[in-house]
Amino acid sequence: MSEGINENTDKASQEIDLWEITKKLWTQRRFIFKWVGIAAVVGLVVGFSIPSEYTVSVKMVAETNEQKTSTSGVSQLASLAGINLGGPGSGYGIGVLMYPDVAASLPFLADMRTVPVQPRKAKEPYTLYDYLSEHQKTAWWNHVIAFPFRVLGWIVSLFSEDEPDESEVFDVSNLTEEQNDYVKMMRERMGISLDEETGIITASVTMQDAGVAAVVADSMVSKFQEYIVRYRTDKARQDMEYCQKAFDESKKQYYEAQNRYAVFVDQNKDLVRQSVKTEQYRLSNEMELAYTVYAATSQQLELAKLKLQEQTPCLTVIEPATRPLKKSKPSKAKILIGFMFLGALASCGYLVVKDMFWGENKA
Repeated sequence: MSEGINENTDKASQEIDLWEITKKLWTQRRFIFKWVGIAAVVGLVVGFSIPSEYTVSVKMVAETNEQKTSTSGVSQLASLAGINLGGPGSGYGIGVLMYPDVAASLPFLADMRTVPVQPRKAKEPYTLYDYLSEHQKTAWWNHVIAFPFRVLGWIVSLFSEDEPDESEVFDVSNLTEEQNDYVKMMRERMGISLDEETGIITASVTMQDAGVAAVVADSMVSKFQEYIVRYRTDKARQDMEYCQKAFDESKKQYYEAQNRYAVFVDQNKDLVRQSVKTEQYRLSNEMELAYTVYAATSQQLELAKLKLQEQTPCLTVIEPATRPLKKSKPSKAKILIGFMFLGALASCGYLVVKDMFWGENKA
């Protein structure tokens, strides 16, 4: 019975303590408001110090093999000749799932570095590599933090030999420190995502200039389409080139055999000797054999062209790159509210802790 009474007493004391804390905080509201105001000023400084950034998104859809085989007659034409160009389940879907990894690969990012961009206040265009390496704005505290390291680097450079400028050479197997920073920045600012349910591929680019973001997004999509086509059709293109060489050679041999036969017939048309007839028959057989090879290579070449067309992926842009009118980050309102909340929380915590450890007389 006594234990129940003690529990009720403890609960009542806790309620009274909370009420007392609330009353004490209310009496110190000017102190709290002062620190909320200071935090708001700090939040505004932080919000306006962070450079604005703009995001551009491009939405695409990839045509799959299932769609191709159902909407075109290429496979049907090839099947008449006994050639299988691939249909559903040929692995094209795996390639689509690899698109985000392809966009983040070193070779693709290396190709993107030469894209010309011109920020709004620039008098001449830069390459994307130079723009990201030398023309990026940062918050003022980053300069303060980096200043000692810059001074140290300057001192070290005085006692070191000048090294040749290798910034133009972009070797993916041996990146310099500056090139590695460019790759990291590109992977943070540019990427491709895939919605497996809808099949929509979204390419997004974030830059500090709205015009640069739109140009980079458009160039990224174009280069990505070329890269994917080259990647997916490499084997089919090699087969077509081989068939083209075989076709050219067989055509040349057929024409030569045809000319030899025609010349021999013209020179010996009035002769009826058996040796002449035998030579004419041999040349005729050579011409027919050359024609058979010529016809076969011609058919193989056409089938190789059809296979190349069948294997060529199609990326259709359903929402192109447009210049953004509003920045994507930072959100100054969120930063302001966050700092004000932290200011209120810190001031209230300070008053509560001060009252608990130092008592009311020193509050």
